Amino acid sequence: MGMFDDVRPLCELPPGAPGPDAGWQTKSWHRIMARLEITEEGRLRHCPSEDDMALRSPHDVHFHGVLNFYTSADDGCWWELDAKFSDGQLQGLIQVSPKPGKNPQENET
Repeated sequence: MGMFDDVRPLCELPPGAPGPDAGWQTKSWHRIMARLEITEEGRLRHCPSEDDMALRSPHDVHFHGVLNFYTSADDGCWWELDAKFSDGQLQGLIQVSPKPGKNPQENET
């Protein structure tokens, strides 16, 4: 399964998507069990763990690229989103799965 990082998206999510505390994960970051958050303003932030003494408070990350993150909803539906960032600022959010406009309960064929 491998290592991953946690993502808490506080930004606006697509309709029907699970909320920010739904256990979103990414392998697009460092894969060190880091905690990231996308703020309501669209900034990408690193939120250090309680035992991370080098980082005492959340701080902006000047990430440039696409952060793919995903979760499985309570109903078993797989949700996957691509967040495009430029210098740490969210430029757009693309719904990868389930396909937009498709009933999440339908199986992909």
